[in-house]
Amino acid sequence: MKSFITLVFSAIAVSTLAGCASLFTPATDTITITSVPEGADVYWQGSHLGKTPLVTEIKKVSNTSSLVLEKTGYEARSVTLGREIAGVAFSNLGFVTTTSGAPSWGLDIITGRIWTYQPNKYVTKLERSSGTAMRDDAVFDFVMTNAEKIRLELARGYGEEVANLCRLLEKNEAECESMRAKLFSQREQMIGAPDSLALYQAIAAL
Repeated sequence: MKSFITLVFSAIAVSTLAGCASLFTPATDTITITSVPEGADVYWQGSHLGKTPLVTEIKKVSNTSSLVLEKTGYEARSVTLGREIAGVAFSNLGFVTTTSGAPSWGLDIITGRIWTYQPNKYVTKLERSSGTAMRDDAVFDFVMTNAEKIRLELARGYGEEVANLCRLLEKNEAECESMRAKLFSQREQMIGAPDSLALYQAIAAL
């Protein structure tokens, strides 16, 4: 009988701890941060996390938080981490009406574990500290917006988007022809670029 009572109280204790502790949601989320150009130092709450491109674990906190990117010759950039209620946090909802459940959600809110960072991937363009490089920014925005159209034109031949790119780069007719030749000589690499950022970097390297 004594063993049975001990077992019952042990079960109750475990249940209470499961409700009070944040067992359903992890304490950190994986964040990927990329910058153009790469090699920017990334800071979170004053701690240096590494250089871009960076994949790192960020601790969940109760308030909104930001990553700060710094690179010599460029303006520092602050990237606010978006967040939403973690879907797995709703697993605790069934405990809210119980003695052990209420502290569970309360603790998750206080510690920040009720949240998840979304999106978890960020790309940011750094601006030169001497002032915004307007042409470079325009090309970056153009490629990021029209990446699929550029790939399609490279696959089928010369088109309007490539011509627009030449104009943004302020190239004359001869320079544009040279650029076009380079684009098509590397079109397999351009078409196969894994994302818009990779395509921009390949074009910028021409």
